[in-house]
Amino acid sequence: MGGLSFRFREVMALRCLSKAEKEVFFELWRNKNGLSRKSIAKATNLSKATVSRLSQQLIEKGFVLDSTPVPSAHKGRPYSVLNVNNGELLVGGVHIHSKTMNIVLGDLSGRVKHVRSLNHSRSDVLDKLYEIPKIIRNGFDENISSILVFSIVTPGIVDESTGTVVKSFYTQSETVNLKRLGDEWDTTIEIENDANALLVSEMLLGSIPLRDALYIDREFGASLVLDGRIFRGPHGGAGEFGHLQIDPSGPECWCGKRGCVAAFFDPKNLHDTFSGLVPNSSLKLNDPSFLKFLNELYSRNDTEDYVRAFQQLLDKLAAAVANVVDLLGLETIVLNSRNPFFSDKAVDYLRKRVFDMSLGHTELKMMILKVTEQKLLRTPLAVSIGRILGVF
Repeated sequence: MGGLSFRFREVMALRCLSKAEKEVFFELWRNKNGLSRKSIAKATNLSKATVSRLSQQLIEKGFVLDSTPVPSAHKGRPYSVLNVNNGELLVGGVHIHSKTMNIVLGDLSGRVKHVRSLNHSRSDVLDKLYEIPKIIRNGFDENISSILVFSIVTPGIVDESTGTVVKSFYTQSETVNLKRLGDEWDTTIEIENDANALLVSEMLLGSIPLRDALYIDREFGASLVLDGRIFRGPHGGAGEFGHLQIDPSGPECWCGKRGCVAAFFDPKNLHDTFSGLVPNSSLKLNDPSFLKFLNELYSRNDTEDYVRAFQQLLDKLAAAVANVVDLLGLETIVLNSRNPFFSDKAVDYLRKRVFDMSLGHTELKMMILKVTEQKLLRTPLAVSIGRILGVF
């Protein structure tokens, strides 16, 4: 824990990092081999004098390292290369799942350094969160107050401005304020919805470009990136793609409306839709197995009647996606690979139907996000990194 006092100064500095400092720091962060001051000035359109001043401030605050000057390849002064101080900067977070939560610490490249998984029940999620500082101290030999930003990634509707969470499996009918933990832990706390967090992670650390996008999650929740920022709405409830009404006379949804996207893809409704088209034994499968079975039947062209019924279901999903695309002018659709309806064959059909139904968006891209355990682990780190960089 010898670096505690040094990182503590960095934590204090982060709270007053200026917008201009973040701009320079972001350029350095996304250029892993480092940049000269001249290159930063060119990339940011800031003057060389301004970049020199901001760089020195970042060096003094411990965020940036300067190299020994090297001779220029052309006639001119020797120059040095600036790099992010990954060796000392520490970020962290916790990802709350339905039965476990993963506590993660790492550096600003998204590299995971420490992981601890905790089991929990619906009723003791908050109690487990309060154990985190002790786990970090005893298990990781770190102090939570030395972490630049600690993010809590959670299901539910998250109001980022207040740090409150509603409509999650552990909040029941209450509003839970998680940001208050920051006062007790003496560190900066970020609270983020899990679907938003995964999209942020893939845009910062993965293969999804930093552009406007609609991300559809495994249970038809969604995230929106507009003008390079997560669009949350005034209280964090934006992106409820699953509750877009596509047929007012359709099946009843738990939200109270009829004909929502989520209602059509609810296992109970799917049993009714495909009854008589699938073996009776499949109707006794648990929900995940039944959904997987339906998609496998479609992939192997089971029967003409079955394929027609399955594609009618995909048509409803395509109509909802096309409406969002047309309304917002989006060019990127990202689909979660863990959604059983997003297999290769289904996505090929869905892509064609969205193109047919939308208003000729020739640049529209539909991509599958392959979700792995490693990607889920780094998701809280990405949220913390995004906070430091001032993006999203």
